[in-house]
Amino acid sequence: MSVLKSQELRKLNLGLHEQMTALLKKAADEKRSMTAEESASWDKMDADFILREKEIAEVEKGIAREERLSQREAELRKLDPRRAGRDGDPEGFRGDGRHPATPESRAKATRVLRAFMSQHPSSWDDEVRAEVKRVQADLPKEIRALSAVTGSAGAFTIAQDFMPELDRAYKSYSGIIQAGRLVPTDDGADLPWPKMDDTGNVGARLAEGSAANDTTDP
Repeated sequence: MSVLKSQELRKLNLGLHEQMTALLKKAADEKRSMTAEESASWDKMDADFILREKEIAEVEKGIAREERLSQREAELRKLDPRRAGRDGDPEGFRGDGRHPATPESRAKATRVLRAFMSQHPSSWDDEVRAEVKRVQADLPKEIRALSAVTGSAGAFTIAQDFMPELDRAYKSYSGIIQAGRLVPTDDGADLPWPKMDDTGNVGARLAEGSAANDTTDP
């Protein structure tokens, strides 16, 4: 987003504001209300003014966003000496200005980085081990420090866990809880409860020698 565009839009709105003020002043000086034509012209200029104000806000929001990104990038470059020597940086790969960039220093940095990323520390030679130790010593504490509380500082990498017991909320609590039977289970599987129902059977008087009635097996 260009700052010049924001300035141009503001100049246009300033001109509109002056025209609108002139219409109001003319009617006031003549001690009358605006005519229908003047009112329509004022309304159109007012609508254009509001739309342009929104456009100005969007342009300036984009400018502010670009400035914040540029500032953060500069802060990251200053914070992380490992970025030195990249993107045409004239400094050496240490980024402190004490070691000018040379083909040999860049080759060394590449070899050390490749060993650091692909080899076990036990396989590093003395040069790689010394360079890794030096870079780690140069790092600011903010880079080494991780937090289990702040998400962006490392907490996002910690997997969520659960308590081994379930916390149950009761709308109403009474003696029925003590009278009931609690059956803890190992998991959330269904627990069928064997039961019988003999309430559909009824007793009957039978005459001597009569056959027994059929009844439901409970």
